[in-house]
Amino acid sequence: EPGEGLWAVEQEVPVVLVERSAPLGHPAAGLDRVRSDHAHGAAEAVAHLAGLGHRAIALAVQDSPTAPR
Repeated sequence: EPGEGLWAVEQEVPVVLVERSAPLGHPAAGLDRVRSDHAHGAAEAVAHLAGLGHRAIALAVQDSPTAPR
């Protein structure tokens, strides 16, 4: 929605978007943001498990609001 997230830019304290981003041109687009690197995290987890000797590694997932689309 057009007005969604405007409260964030009106704060008198620093604001950081976590696992979110604002579209280009939106007032919140200039806010700092942090996002997870899911692919890197998965690769690190598999490497760790493989390093421990595990060979049968599976991933069970469901839709996540923080996963990239």
